[in-house]
Amino acid sequence: MHEPQPPTFAVPEARPPAKPNNPFRSPIVVVHVSAEGYGLRAFSSFMTYARERGWTVRVAPDQRWWEVPSFIESVKPDGAFVQMGTRTTQQLLRTNIPVVNISAAAPNELPLITMDNTAVGATAAHHLIDRGFTHLACLARDQFWYSQLRRQGFTSVARAAGLDVHHQDVDVLHPKGQVQAAFDRNFTKWIASLPKPLGLFLVGPQRRALGPLIRECGAKVPDDVALITTGDDPLRCECDDPPVSSVDIPAEQVGFQAALLLERLMRGEPPPTEPLLLPPLGVTARLSSDAFAIKDEDVVDAARFIQQNAPRGIHVSDVLNHVPISRRSLQTRFAKAFGRTVSEEILRRQLEQARFLLSNTDLPIDQVAARSGLVRAQRLCNLFQKHFNTTPRRFRLGQRHKP
Repeated sequence: MHEPQPPTFAVPEARPPAKPNNPFRSPIVVVHVSAEGYGLRAFSSFMTYARERGWTVRVAPDQRWWEVPSFIESVKPDGAFVQMGTRTTQQLLRTNIPVVNISAAAPNELPLITMDNTAVGATAAHHLIDRGFTHLACLARDQFWYSQLRRQGFTSVARAAGLDVHHQDVDVLHPKGQVQAAFDRNFTKWIASLPKPLGLFLVGPQRRALGPLIRECGAKVPDDVALITTGDDPLRCECDDPPVSSVDIPAEQVGFQAALLLERLMRGEPPPTEPLLLPPLGVTARLSSDAFAIKDEDVVDAARFIQQNAPRGIHVSDVLNHVPISRRSLQTRFAKAFGRTVSEEILRRQLEQARFLLSNTDLPIDQVAARSGLVRAQRLCNLFQKHFNTTPRRFRLGQRHKP
């Protein structure tokens, strides 16, 4: 199940094609991005826009970042779309062509469009806390700026809920020059030392199957350790055991917005003074976090029933029919476990479903309301205005992550 977040930006409108240095040819654009994951997804939507505008795209040497400035000098393009840290920033600036960067590996002076990494971390924290986890941990890579921001977002949400976060750096667990077995040994030792049940946020993309390592500690996923990562890479997330939940990043949207900005820069418009940060698309929930860290079995049963049936338009009475205890007892125990009432949880799940449908389908607003359990379009609109300070239509426009 997806858990979209409210948008925090407006989608710029496309403008007439940029004028190349030579008015008798189409613009030439150099591209240098990763050939996998975030970079590849962003490149896909960037290329869709580039083809529509008739741009000529030249790909710089793969993974050879040090050759990009000289490649640009030889091609003499009208602009560049890159995913780079600080190592060649000054050389790129000296080429005197418009450049748009999508990498938050380190702060630099290039115009930047990327995801809101603080919000990525906050989304992961909400996902785990909503499931009752009070012991939280974060496995980061502190050498990277984006990792620092995600850890900050995760920790801020945890502290606001009165919770502490156990932090560890991947590079400490896997020192440079050591074999993979060193990481495996250090990771299992770290996990074994933490209190359970534990909600673990993997700050970077999932590159190592961690489920088997956690089981080596005598812990179960997700009952003892619930996992959530970022990037929602199906190849890696689905192939872990069990499959790993992930914050879904707006990679395609980043590529599209980067193309729009590059076009404006090639037209001679000034670069933005601040980075454009796009919110995460939500959470793709898989088995690795399909647990509630709550000992009250009646409350867990009620929470699962709501999770599965809220889009059907259920009420508190339906939950009571499923969990045969008194209304007062259920309300008291549910609020103690989750910090919200049963009716508030039903509404939260219905709004979650509505946001997912708005983000991922073209259903009319009245059908979105019906399929999320909110019944009427007017009620959906009123609730969006109250909880997210926007309308369903504006939310949909903001969450469109493909051109």
